[in-house]
Amino acid sequence: MGPWPMLRDWGMAAWSVFLTTAVLMGGLLPLSMPLGIATGGIIDTGQLEPQRWWLAAAAAICVYTALSWRMGGSRWLYWLSVLLLGLAGTILIFCCQASSGQNRSGYIGGIARQKVGVVSALPIFWSENKTIAGHLQAGPDGSGMPLPAASRHEWKPVDHVDAQALQSLSALLLAQPRLLQPDELVALDTWVRAGGKAVVLADPMLVWPTALPLGDARRAPATSLLDPLLTHWGLRLEPVRVGQESVSRRMLKSGHVLMTAAASRFSLLPATAEAVKCMLSEGGFVATCQVGSGHVQLVADADMIDDRLWLADARWPGRSEAMASDVVMLVDGWLADPSGQTLLVPPRRVVSDAALVTAMRHAILAAILWAGLGAFGYRLIFQSRRGEKC
Repeated sequence: MGPWPMLRDWGMAAWSVFLTTAVLMGGLLPLSMPLGIATGGIIDTGQLEPQRWWLAAAAAICVYTALSWRMGGSRWLYWLSVLLLGLAGTILIFCCQASSGQNRSGYIGGIARQKVGVVSALPIFWSENKTIAGHLQAGPDGSGMPLPAASRHEWKPVDHVDAQALQSLSALLLAQPRLLQPDELVALDTWVRAGGKAVVLADPMLVWPTALPLGDARRAPATSLLDPLLTHWGLRLEPVRVGQESVSRRMLKSGHVLMTAAASRFSLLPATAEAVKCMLSEGGFVATCQVGSGHVQLVADADMIDDRLWLADARWPGRSEAMASDVVMLVDGWLADPSGQTLLVPPRRVVSDAALVTAMRHAILAAILWAGLGAFGYRLIFQSRRGEKC
């Protein structure tokens, strides 16, 4: 007796298509990290690295082995080769198709660690938890909080902006800060002009969820209070357009993805300061300014650094595989070089929902065609051997 009829020729080809499709679907399951290796999470994170399918592929090979253990050695190896090549090919087709159009070239692979000062009213270094344990979760440098933990730089909170506080810093991050006093604005402008590097996140309509009541000093301002500084540098932060108040996924021309909420845009004004040159990109969402000898990168959204938007699973804040957006590597790159010339290579990501659906269709079609070729080759090889024996 030969092998089971269901495992012969077209039956085995059908199982190959079924297992390949099941593996593809396995990549869409929620993110998990067995043995410390990421698997699944394509929907959660939008990332398309081929290794995301390792667990589903291993399960498919186990199922194949259980189904085909009664086959002869050469036949077993033949269909195993068909399955493995089919899995590799369809996964690569899926990844390339779903990420088609994403720019992933021309970037560096790493940046040097720097000391970054952070001026912000957002809960970056502390937790809103009412318990003492919740407040102690984050150290004085915010090392227990998701954003500082994920960053490549050393973050230090700055309570008051002056020459003494800025002199030891390599770069400065202003993320929806409290109202800065005139002397603080002067100190900031002077520091940047002397060659300082700064990243500014200014939001005209902050939607960051908070349980703090109105009037609480710890609550971040609902709108940006940096208008005097922006005007000085020749920029105006426009109000949010009607219909753009919700969370949206934005792929930049650099290939990086951001999750924004009620994002706005900048417009150019005549600068009131000398030696200031600003350029807009991404439809005004990003502004790059040269102020004296220094550089500033400005973004018209602050909600994008909320870990509820960029972190798909809070269990792994320091793992890039768990990030639904590239905000951490973008901010790190901007802090290292606000001119935007030093950016880390973004992971391969889904370009759009339509691209994801199209990629799945093409991958399944490729699996069907490959399995059909496998069945044809099986008959051609093994039936010819039977003819030779006869």
